[in-house]
Amino acid sequence: MVKIAIDGMGGDFAPEVIIAGLSDVSKETDAEFILIGDKKKMDPHLKKSGIDPGRIEVIHTDENIEMGESLSGTLETKQDAPVMIGAKLVSEKRADALVSAGNTGAVVLAASKFIPMIQGIERGALATIYPSKDLNSDGPDISLLLDAGATIHCNVKHLVHFALMGHFYSKNILGIKEPRIALLNMGSEETKGGHVLTSVYKILKGISEINFIGNVEGYDLLRGVADVIVCEGMIGNISIKILEGVAGSMDVLGKKAYDSGVRNKLGMALLSNGLKELKRRMDYTEYGGAPILGFQKLCIVAHGKSNSKAVRKAIKVAETSVRNGLCEQIRDSVTELNMKLSFSEFDE
Repeated sequence: MVKIAIDGMGGDFAPEVIIAGLSDVSKETDAEFILIGDKKKMDPHLKKSGIDPGRIEVIHTDENIEMGESLSGTLETKQDAPVMIGAKLVSEKRADALVSAGNTGAVVLAASKFIPMIQGIERGALATIYPSKDLNSDGPDISLLLDAGATIHCNVKHLVHFALMGHFYSKNILGIKEPRIALLNMGSEETKGGHVLTSVYKILKGISEINFIGNVEGYDLLRGVADVIVCEGMIGNISIKILEGVAGSMDVLGKKAYDSGVRNKLGMALLSNGLKELKRRMDYTEYGGAPILGFQKLCIVAHGKSNSKAVRKAIKVAETSVRNGLCEQIRDSVTELNMKLSFSEFDE
């Protein structure tokens, strides 16, 4: 039986939307749940949720790590925050995965503190789904970018392992049969990007089990030329936030254009279906949460502004990942690669 630990207090609209999303997903699956948070705040929503009491355990804590809270010393002073308790439950094998819409940094740090890394992997990666589309292809209209902020700077081994993680997640969870793997770089040539990226390129090119297509540049991110984009956390986090900013700016510009005259109103009316589709594809609630890959067990980080739909999808992603043995597949692949390859030869 799959059991998911859930941070009941994470996110801007907790605990109401967390419990609503949990209620929805409980109707679709036979998984069991551990809900962690302030019982006084959660109980009113639980009573009207319709969740089978036999399938949910509630653990009370009145501590929480807020969304904008500084993490310096927090993990030591707030040992009973929901993400801390959830990570402990996973490490003790009382739960198979953790889902939180709370402070992303806190989830990453809690996972790092309590959940062991897969043997051979040194750093975790936050894998973020974002909308992209190759207009000349009937393929999927999403891509996976990792790392989106868990590991700020990466060496050769980190990025190679990120590529393998992204391959298995894209294949087994997103349903892409032969995901196209690419390195985010400053040019498409094999020689671009310095020692680390050229070394990663060389290694990935030699791994027959993955479909490595080479380097892509920033303007390729929304073109859908790759299913998995690999980069270090600093670059990935900036890239994702730029895409979110572009989507927000287009929405504002569209409203201004609509308000500026009759001719623009007619034009915007003609474009309305396309704009609605673009807005839908840029909506984070369509994709649930971002997995933190590289640990022996899975943690899913949902957007802080998640509604019940996003929470439901995040929990469903966690359950599907556990059932499909995602972490075990990553472990086996990394073990096999590390036996074949000596990364020390790529050290500067």
